[in-house]
Amino acid sequence: MATWDPRREREIYQRILRNNESVFPEESLQAIYHEIITTCRLSQQQTTIAFAEEETGWVEMAALRAFGYAGQYCSVATVAEVFDNVAAGQADYGVVIAEQRGAGMIFSRFEACAEHQVKICGEIVLSHPPRQDLSSKDSAVSDDGVSRCLLVGKQCPLSSGRDKTALLFRLDDGPKALNEILGIVGEKDCPVLRLESRFVGDNTAHLYFMELDGHIENAAIQQLCGQIETQCVSSYYFLGSYPQDLR
Repeated sequence: MATWDPRREREIYQRILRNNESVFPEESLQAIYHEIITTCRLSQQQTTIAFAEEETGWVEMAALRAFGYAGQYCSVATVAEVFDNVAAGQADYGVVIAEQRGAGMIFSRFEACAEHQVKICGEIVLSHPPRQDLSSKDSAVSDDGVSRCLLVGKQCPLSSGRDKTALLFRLDDGPKALNEILGIVGEKDCPVLRLESRFVGDNTAHLYFMELDGHIENAAIQQLCGQIETQCVSSYYFLGSYPQDLR
């Protein structure tokens, strides 16, 4: 697959909007050029995007935000099959719901990334419901509203200039070990955008999701991730570096 360069695409959008000088509505203009750019990118090689029928509606809208109408879309029965298809190379990307408005993160989606050894390649933030109703069989998802979907694949995209880096790690000695890690974060001056946790095992250990401001190409973030991995003797997984909110 051709290398995806989000930074270059973001620069094109910025230049188009700057030259527009508010003559045309910005949202409409960006939508037009988004379709042109994604069509050009996907024409280099056929790209298959998998999504689960149990999440139909929300993930379809998110996928169109990321790939436009030029993508080759493939529906599978369950979210687990989305990850299976991406891990096996039967799909280039998968789109899954990762967060519900008012209910928070669906931790199992991030654990599935680690289990299947796939990366987060992008996030799509949804502010409006799709036209279709969400008829979900997945007990983790209701129809109350989805606020974020993840684009998962085998390889992280290049830096866009406005990125996030996500980690998933387990700490058996919760507060003490976490304080040590946060101390390392402070030394590296890498802003933490988000930190979530849940109990695992016998409820004495914690599984943490950490989101950092920046891309793994940044030397400070590379060093920080290396130190956190050394600190987390139980489990550690680099979830990926990806552009903030694909549009």
